[in-house]
Amino acid sequence: MKTPHHIVPEWYFLPFYAILKSIPHKLGGILAIGGSLISLLLLPFIHFSKIRVATFKLIYKVNFWLILTTFIFLMWLGPKSTDHLYYVVIDQFLIFSYFFNFNRNSFIRNFR
Repeated sequence: MKTPHHIVPEWYFLPFYAILKSIPHKLGGILAIGGSLISLLLLPFIHFSKIRVATFKLIYKVNFWLILTTFIFLMWLGPKSTDHLYYVVIDQFLIFSYFFNFNRNSFIRNFR
């Protein structure tokens, strides 16, 4: 049984729905959704810098806007059909970018 194409989740679940649709193996999609939620929950706890304000950190600002832009594009791609290969490729690139920015951001924070 398949879900009809016209049924999509609410707007705040669309990025996670896009992650689930673009990864071919469903267990991998569920693990990716779990990883994205865990990385969002752990983000305040991996901040070890003495300066907590983003005013003086250019790399922090760039990473913030990259993560936000990636999240918005994933939200845009959530209701799109997976019939077109370019939507799937763009979605997988955005998922890679989303996780790469979180990992790079935490690495930069811990060693600065």
